[in-house]
Amino acid sequence: RNALSWNHPVKDISITELEIRYGAWKQTESDPTPKMLIYMRELQGEDIPPEYQVDTESEKKEKMSRLKAYVKTLAQNSNKNIIVRNYRVNLKRDGLKEFSEMMKEDLTEMLKPEWEKLWTMTDFQREHRRHKAFADLKIQKFVKQETVVNRIKEKLQEEGKNFLAIQGESGSGKSALMAYLSAEWRKQNAHVLSLFCGYTPLTCQGLDIIKRIVEFMEEILEEHDPSRSSQTWNETEDWDLWRMRMEELAEQYHKMKKESTSKMVILIDAIDQLSHDEIRDNLLFVPWNNLSRDIQVVVSCTDQIDMRLWKESVIELEPLENEKEKKEILRGMFRALGKEIATEVETQIVKKQGTDNPLYLSLVVQRLAMMEKEDFQKLEAVSDYEKELGDYQI
Repeated sequence: RNALSWNHPVKDISITELEIRYGAWKQTESDPTPKMLIYMRELQGEDIPPEYQVDTESEKKEKMSRLKAYVKTLAQNSNKNIIVRNYRVNLKRDGLKEFSEMMKEDLTEMLKPEWEKLWTMTDFQREHRRHKAFADLKIQKFVKQETVVNRIKEKLQEEGKNFLAIQGESGSGKSALMAYLSAEWRKQNAHVLSLFCGYTPLTCQGLDIIKRIVEFMEEILEEHDPSRSSQTWNETEDWDLWRMRMEELAEQYHKMKKESTSKMVILIDAIDQLSHDEIRDNLLFVPWNNLSRDIQVVVSCTDQIDMRLWKESVIELEPLENEKEKKEILRGMFRALGKEIATEVETQIVKKQGTDNPLYLSLVVQRLAMMEKEDFQKLEAVSDYEKELGDYQI
């Protein structure tokens, strides 16, 4: 598993077997939904093209037998989340028609439960789901920076501080931090709305953000009191009306809160990605009249947004200077990829110029994780492969 020597223990295993083993390793036993499909083909008929013929060399036949045995074991012990299909085909007569139909059938069956859920959702629920899925992806690469997280929590605990702005340069980790915060508040059973501006067509303008907040509040209040009905003027583009509605709903939430222990947290990431207008520049998507311990709002942006009016509520993300922190972030990024990195490589990376920015670190990790055939061809000729691999990565 060490990045400097990973090639040696697995050099006798085919790429196909590596892919299958990796796919099986990534499966979650607690989730019975099939996430992996394996098709084992047996060719029949005459005139089988050379590239499809099974090598008769004993060593390769042994590898194939071992792989088939491993796949059979997977099918028996996978808790039904790995599907293995054996099929026979005459390429000259049938081509790939039978295989493509089989795969279509399997994928349709696999996706059907998700499709059925989507059909029962409202437009807002589907939108909310997209942003939550995006947040979940961001969290995978997030490494908690205790200092920053503690500053945010302390700031929101201060009297009257129910609005917070996180400001930092592009790639400084704002989106991952916002995703982490949303997950933390969900664990505390808060009503959480996280929006990543520009991620979908319905979050590109300030008015879009107000609409999503209104829809979110409507849904919470309807869950609390199913007898109430939502407003029917959703087609209007008058942002004053939408803002009035947002404040009204916030007031109603305060009243509902007397019967509930949860609070509402609204996180709006990358507001600098919104169209430049009065709503964005004046943060008019924040329900200013009703902010309290019950309703808190956190936004993030680059310095493109003038935050001087709210300077007391701004937390600036500083560049990464601590090498220990950089190394923790690097390891977290590699863990998200299911990989590791050699200590020597890690030490050299964090000394490079630009690594004070998490986005730069992410690009370095992606490059190392995607070493291609050409990279390894350059290394094959050398005698001290392990040392050369480390030097090459550095």
